[in-house]
Amino acid sequence: MKDLLALPAFAKARLLAGKRGLDKPLRSANMIHSFDPGVNMEPHQLLLAATFKKGHPYSLVAFVQELSKQKCAGLVVQTKRLEKAIPAVVIDACNRLHLPLFELPDTIHFSEFVHQLTQFLLTGQTTELHQALEIHRRFADVIVSGGNGTSVVVQLASMLNVPALLLNDQLDMIASSDPVTNDSFFEKYWRLRELIPSKQLPTLQLSILQEENENPCAVFPIRTACARKGYLIVLGSASKSDCPFALAIEQAANVLSFELMKLHAAEQQARLAQNSFFSDLVEGRRPFEMEHDESYPFSVNKDYVFIAAHLDNTSELLTNEEALEQHEDLYSLLVRLFRERYPTSHVFWKNDVYVVVIESDRSSNEEAKLLAEVDTVQQDIQALFRSGVSFGISSFGSLSEAASLYKEATAALQSGYREHLQSFIKTHRAQELADMLQLIPSEKLTAFCQTALQTLATPESPDQAELARTLSIYINHNCQVAETAKVMAIHRNTVIYRIKKCEELLGCDLKKPDETLRLRIAFLIRPLLQEKKALL
Repeated sequence: MKDLLALPAFAKARLLAGKRGLDKPLRSANMIHSFDPGVNMEPHQLLLAATFKKGHPYSLVAFVQELSKQKCAGLVVQTKRLEKAIPAVVIDACNRLHLPLFELPDTIHFSEFVHQLTQFLLTGQTTELHQALEIHRRFADVIVSGGNGTSVVVQLASMLNVPALLLNDQLDMIASSDPVTNDSFFEKYWRLRELIPSKQLPTLQLSILQEENENPCAVFPIRTACARKGYLIVLGSASKSDCPFALAIEQAANVLSFELMKLHAAEQQARLAQNSFFSDLVEGRRPFEMEHDESYPFSVNKDYVFIAAHLDNTSELLTNEEALEQHEDLYSLLVRLFRERYPTSHVFWKNDVYVVVIESDRSSNEEAKLLAEVDTVQQDIQALFRSGVSFGISSFGSLSEAASLYKEATAALQSGYREHLQSFIKTHRAQELADMLQLIPSEKLTAFCQTALQTLATPESPDQAELARTLSIYINHNCQVAETAKVMAIHRNTVIYRIKKCEELLGCDLKKPDETLRLRIAFLIRPLLQEKKALL
């Protein structure tokens, strides 16, 4: 804003208020015809008023406050048709909010002032464009000469004279200009972990984080066409360099976005190969003993456990891009969380299910430790991903039994969903009852199910189907009304009404343990029969 004072049209202009705001950036200008507090404008815009109309002083103060809130660069008013002096409360508000307020005398033709201002803005934008092209060329030269993302980050840090680093979408460090560790900006790093998952950082826009008595931290989120994200971090302020601070960061981010796309493409290629290998392994198309590729460091002499994972409540309203981004985020999170605990673990993707393969350490309490670690991973995903995930765990065995281990893990996962559970961890041992029921002839299972559930065994209307679903969830949550209401996202009174309705239909008392056990077994049989197509 202070550069405007060099314009000839500003020679006789008077700065009435907001002198401390003259350091604000100026991007554009716009004409206004009323002082309406509901005005909408672009950030860093200068507003021009050809007159100053009468109005209640405090409504004008509200107008000034709204301008400051929308990051207005300043306000210029023409005194040629001034009907009333600018109120003192308005001037005080501009001073308090550091909003420059100029009074343009009637000796200056307003159209001339607009002409000079337009030329000034165009000259500034042309200069900025040339600077952007030059800075982009310097970063592009780094890549053309064989550099990578780290080279771009080092070049940016050299231009700005401050440390810079690049984080991936999981906030792991990809590149750094200096031997910077997370501890060197520990508080800012954890502040970023709070801001980024909650989407408080604007996309493709520079944000400055600064705590009291600390150096600022500039953050620029990077988006790519392949849904891969990253964050360019600059640990310092613009005052340490003559290079345009925001412009340099933006151009570096543009170049780094292509580097992230290349990295993503390489990862996708490797992931496709891994998933293809895993599919062949569990489907028996490739004997494990024939594999000697170092990319898959499994051993015939060791045991493994398979863990099937699936995201709960996947929304059908997601676009293809959002669904892909969700898949990428969860895959990366599973890889990171499990490798923190089991460095040799591998994550695969097959039939819409994530499968984690973990090597056995053959300790006495291995299963208990595994369940505790999976429970911790589940809680971390709930906190970081803002969504629940469920797990099915196989027994331990060699990879020569990969097909069986995969079937055990996915069957345990499907069992939990059949019981309408959420955020659960099911082990293969819990499947033994279902396995025994499979040995009973379908006719006898059908007779037991229909006797226990009566009309709810094969619901003929949406109301009956909803009653059957409510009863199943109620029984599988230990007859807890509050838990059932929470899972179904309905009021507890609705649950109580439906359970009473079920008791009337079935002629039973759900407070009796033998009745709930009978119904629990019936609901366990029902999906087994549906899988066999014995029921409609």
